[in-house]
Amino acid sequence: MTRYPGRGTGRGTLLKICCCCHECLPIDSFYRDRSRPDGHNPRCKKCAGLGVDRDNRRAYEKRYREEHYDRRRAIVRKSMLANQEHHKKVRQAYLKTEKGRQCYRRYTTKRYALRKNAPQISDVNLLAIYNRAGRKCVYCGTPLSFDAVHFDHYIPLSKGGAHVENNLRISCQRCNLSKGDKLPEQWEVYHPLV
Repeated sequence: MTRYPGRGTGRGTLLKICCCCHECLPIDSFYRDRSRPDGHNPRCKKCAGLGVDRDNRRAYEKRYREEHYDRRRAIVRKSMLANQEHHKKVRQAYLKTEKGRQCYRRYTTKRYALRKNAPQISDVNLLAIYNRAGRKCVYCGTPLSFDAVHFDHYIPLSKGGAHVENNLRISCQRCNLSKGDKLPEQWEVYHPLV
């Protein structure tokens, strides 16, 4: 990077040479890149945008991940072991955010369904289910916060129920634990719906 003396200004303009077109351009013609020593990408914005075909790039990256799965996994594992404390702090901070809590709840419900060998498993939007139910337990009508909600499979996974949005209901802890893996008809005899 070189400094070009500006005309009529006290400060000069920072210039950088592009590694592709070899033009000397002002520093704001380069994208920022914190991993570089000077903090900017070595290619100018014009050269960085040339030949970018996003669909082909995505297909290539997907193919690369599949072909080099073991190698990439070893690299990630090595990085995780070397930076355990940092990753732990970042994860804890993320799980304290609203988005982090929703992601964790979605992951745990899906993992539970996989462990129970559910016949059909799909990605579900737990927040949409929570809002659609009016933020109340569907069995007793108790108002619930998102952190206190239990997501109940209306037809239990052990009885052939699927892990899909139509089969999930929100409930309080008491109702969900008392229902257990009973079918709705068996449980509603003793606990009529609101």
